[in-house]
Amino acid sequence: MHTTGHASTIGKTLLFGAASATLYVLLYFYADALAAFCSQGGVSASVPIGIALLFSYVHGSFAANLWRLLGVTAHTAPAPAPTCPEEEEPVLSLRTPAHA
Repeated sequence: MHTTGHASTIGKTLLFGAASATLYVLLYFYADALAAFCSQGGVSASVPIGIALLFSYVHGSFAANLWRLLGVTAHTAPAPAPTCPEEEEPVLSLRTPAHA
């Protein structure tokens, strides 16, 4: 039986996947009009940055949910305990002394 979290992940994956595909299709069909608009200068020249951020968010959310759905997660290891400076080896400098 699927849990609520699993169903939620499937829904998010489908939603962001469809949104990502829609953005790519729109960009493909309106590439010339978008290029003409952005080449006018001024504020319209910053539109590609906004589009890139939108694509990044939507596609990144799709990919993250897809990996979660497939069970691929990052390996997390505990952080190493901090050491005291007295216990560390002295650092040797490769610099030439100023008086040489």
